[in-house]
Amino acid sequence: MPAHVSRAKLFAAFAAIYFIWGSTYLFIKFAIAGIPPFMVGASRFLLAGSVLYLWARLSSGVKPEKQHWRDGIMLGVFLLGVGNGCVVWAEQHIASGITALIVAIVPLLVVVIDWLRPGGRHPGSSALLGIVIGLAGMALLIGPSALLGARDVDPLGAVVLFTGSLSWSAATVFGKRARVPPVPLLASAIQLLGGALFLTAVSLIAGEPARVQLAEIPSRALLSVLYLALFGSIVAYSAYSWLLRVATPTKIATYAYVNPIVAMFLGWLFASEEMSARVLMAAAIVLAGVALITRRRE
Repeated sequence: MPAHVSRAKLFAAFAAIYFIWGSTYLFIKFAIAGIPPFMVGASRFLLAGSVLYLWARLSSGVKPEKQHWRDGIMLGVFLLGVGNGCVVWAEQHIASGITALIVAIVPLLVVVIDWLRPGGRHPGSSALLGIVIGLAGMALLIGPSALLGARDVDPLGAVVLFTGSLSWSAATVFGKRARVPPVPLLASAIQLLGGALFLTAVSLIAGEPARVQLAEIPSRALLSVLYLALFGSIVAYSAYSWLLRVATPTKIATYAYVNPIVAMFLGWLFASEEMSARVLMAAAIVLAGVALITRRRE
């Protein structure tokens, strides 16, 4: 960590990626209570992407090239369009805290995909142990016991979440070779706009706009979309981008197992989401596996 970085700024940045990102699952739940799910994602990313693009362009003076737009939009489709689109859809059927817990397998999937790709890197014994532990936790959460009557988790919702996590993870691995602008926030803005375009198309195909009367949308749903755009997509992502330059990857990666804890607590406190002993045990096992994976290297 650079010596000149203030502890106050570090504290604020980590608080953002811990608590703001952890809270987004609850606000998604609030938003989709009054707005169709794909419209929620499209509105959030369009607003955030537009604001962030203008901010990055004016502050940096950098103009994205054609290949930046092409690669950035493709990443946005798979990271945010498919990845987050699956989250907002699944939260119609699964508690926000459990949603965050299932999404926590992303570091596990990233390691596996990076290992299996051509020329991939062996993850090491610690990460392999983390993968086994994480899969054991997922089996406890959504495996045979859940299918045979422990209905904390909707099986279809779990499959959709896994699909979204797989898309996010694959895009994360292959996105390392994407051509992006030299300004991180500009690259993020293009990805947000790509996700917005994809989810807008999905929303139109699903006929969501025809089911919405703007005057009847609850104020809590509208405020939740605004929170997701301004805080979840702009403030927290800006903090994340800054941390990538001043903190170690190991420390930054801790958000992967703090977010589910925050989401489960907020869901219990504000959405009356109940957590069974089986879910809490599965959470402990999954997060232990994620911790092993994210600690495998500095």
